[in-house]
Amino acid sequence: MVLEYEKMYKGEPGCLSWILVAKKRYAGYKWDAWADSGKLVYTGLECKRRDFCRHTRETMKSFLLDLFTKGKKLALVGLRESIRNVIYSTDKEGFTLSKQYVSVLCVLRGEAFY
Repeated sequence: MVLEYEKMYKGEPGCLSWILVAKKRYAGYKWDAWADSGKLVYTGLECKRRDFCRHTRETMKSFLLDLFTKGKKLALVGLRESIRNVIYSTDKEGFTLSKQYVSVLCVLRGEAFY
């Protein structure tokens, strides 16, 4: 029997290394021992799916990266800052869904889409 090394999740000291949300929905900080570096890996979460707005995807990615590299407290500080930016920002560009997705929703609801 030959075993093959696939991947290893390793967080920074005092940080999480992976999170299992549900079946086929997880995130982790994949560690490459040969390159001595890590990479954020996520599957099935909001940051991967295209039916969420860009702001949600980017916020989720930055929160997960902070959670795995900086710890829970600093990750929550960054998340609170992102929420403050949403409340006080006038730029709503990151909150639009793609026109294709919106047009499908309008057709399903029987609304006109321009």
